[in-house]
Amino acid sequence: DLTEEQTWLSIFPETGKVILNGQEISLETQWDHVRSDVACLVEYFENFRNGFYGDIDQHQRDYFMFMCWFYFSPFICDFRNYANIHQNYIFDFPHFAVLYGKSNCGKTRLIETLMKSMFGYFQFIDKANFTRTRLRALLQIRKRFPVVFDDVDKTQFSTHAPDIIKDETFILEEYPAFVLSMNAEDHSFLTEIRKRCLILYIKASLPDNTPSAKQLYNSVMSIQNRITTSLYREYLRRVLEQMHGEVMPQDVLKFSSDILTGIFAEAYPEPLPAWCSPLSIEDYTGKRYEKIRIELLKLYETQPAMWELRPQEAILRVQPFEALSMRKDIPDWILKEGSRGGNIILDRKALEEFLEISFGKRRLLRWRR
Repeated sequence: DLTEEQTWLSIFPETGKVILNGQEISLETQWDHVRSDVACLVEYFENFRNGFYGDIDQHQRDYFMFMCWFYFSPFICDFRNYANIHQNYIFDFPHFAVLYGKSNCGKTRLIETLMKSMFGYFQFIDKANFTRTRLRALLQIRKRFPVVFDDVDKTQFSTHAPDIIKDETFILEEYPAFVLSMNAEDHSFLTEIRKRCLILYIKASLPDNTPSAKQLYNSVMSIQNRITTSLYREYLRRVLEQMHGEVMPQDVLKFSSDILTGIFAEAYPEPLPAWCSPLSIEDYTGKRYEKIRIELLKLYETQPAMWELRPQEAILRVQPFEALSMRKDIPDWILKEGSRGGNIILDRKALEEFLEISFGKRRLLRWRR
């Protein structure tokens, strides 16, 4: 019963107090413990180079982006409330994050490890509670403690999530951010959902039942046993210090990543890895449609017969069931009216800008040949 759930977090920016489950958390830290936590997380992120396949650099960068958002997530309600009251742009303060893509890409272990570093333990909500009514209840019960669901399926998300994601009218003094992990490769997100969430498509993954997989599992368990909350308490102290009396930052990813990379730089004895560097909301907005961009580029490169290019339009012909899913993922400003069945009609100029290519002479020469 969610009404009996006791886990909650309150933060009082004006006084700097942080209360977890009724107990005040001290933001005083021992620097050697902070250094140890930083070393644990560097080890965790560098583990992706041991047995994972795919673009590891991007994998690490995406997960660091999620970490910056997740660490800052207890403050998201403050920024959204401020934007609501002052009628400011609210979409740069997403209170839903979705990690989805290939299985065995480390989504669940990442969330576990980051929660352990934040609160000393991790806690997921049973996905049977992923309903409109219970999501609304969790807004009240958890205060600022993040609500995490693992392995939410496509039907659950489509049925229950949009109602709360698109609701920008509610203002509670404190309410939580939501984190969802999804394994469904075929999941599609409408434009109205993408612009309101932090959605990261994870591509790199680890093969099953290999020596590397077993070694990495043991390493993650060791890191989770060793890591403390010292880094996060130092992070909270610096966030509260910078927020006190200051104008609300407009770019929460930049604000959070500046603080995190600053701590890492002070605590880590060697040059920081490339993934641990400041980023911004603009770095994320370019990734919102990464999955469909990759799919369209692959179809253009490998299936030229599927395309018909006209001066103003590009028509992609696929199976009707594929077209239905793709039309949900393709940004609204590219998709043109008249798309039916297996025909997807796209604005050619907008599509070229989106894919960062020019169909141009190479395709025309190919057709002539």
